[in-house]
Amino acid sequence: MRMIGSGSAEAIPDPFCSCEICRNARLRRGKEIRSRSSFRLNDDTQIDFGPDQLYQSVVLGNDLTVLKNILVTHSHEDHFAFTELGLKEMAVRTPEAPLNVYLSRRAWEWYREAVRAYSPPGYYTDRRFYRFVPLDYGKRYAIGDLGVVPLRGNHKAHGKGEYSVNYLVSLENGRTLYYACDTGYFFEETFAYLENRRLDFLVIEGTFGDALTQERPDNHLGCAGVLAVVRRLLEQKTLSAESRVYITHINHKHTLTHEKMTDYYARRNPGVEIVVGYDGMEIEK
Repeated sequence: MRMIGSGSAEAIPDPFCSCEICRNARLRRGKEIRSRSSFRLNDDTQIDFGPDQLYQSVVLGNDLTVLKNILVTHSHEDHFAFTELGLKEMAVRTPEAPLNVYLSRRAWEWYREAVRAYSPPGYYTDRRFYRFVPLDYGKRYAIGDLGVVPLRGNHKAHGKGEYSVNYLVSLENGRTLYYACDTGYFFEETFAYLENRRLDFLVIEGTFGDALTQERPDNHLGCAGVLAVVRRLLEQKTLSAESRVYITHINHKHTLTHEKMTDYYARRNPGVEIVVGYDGMEIEK
């Protein structure tokens, strides 16, 4: 598995920003540079498809030529830059099978209306290149070699009544991952669904770092919210000391560099190791 992008909508550095975090990223580079968040589960399947596909494929080595499935969390542009799908139609040589794009039913409805503004008609819906599949919360789907259950995230998006999808994934080796991005503090229905499951991996957004001190915010989490979710999941035994937690979707509107955020979580010792993710991070299954 690979964390392809680890940033939020602005990325780090925000091209228009000269804050301390963005200036530090331009100076230090490395783990401080964060492109828009996405996650590669295996060769076939990727979560989210943002606007940094060229950078992520060329610089980070994310091979899209073998990609078969995209799991979209929600309709916001940093997670679903659907105009980038046009790159497949422009290719001289590309797999004949259409690319499967999975998204919530409300996001699918929004997308069908959104593409009407683009020309020529059908450019981003041509069934030779794409197959769009609406998903229902709580239903299990077989996607390639993976078992996937979409659960409702605490984050509103463009579609009418649309909330994000957080993905519960059964990996090929029998281990389980939960990808929680974008979301605020989990809904009770989500905690209840996860209560009888055991997670080997939790990839969770930590968007606002130490700037958001609420433990139960809506829409996005900071460090305090991440710790509150982790404690709850530990209490209900969804997480254990052997689980691994990774932070993604990090913005620049706080005081924590990569190193400082790593230290922040380590000093709080929540009972499970919390690793601050970065672009191109390899995660052993």
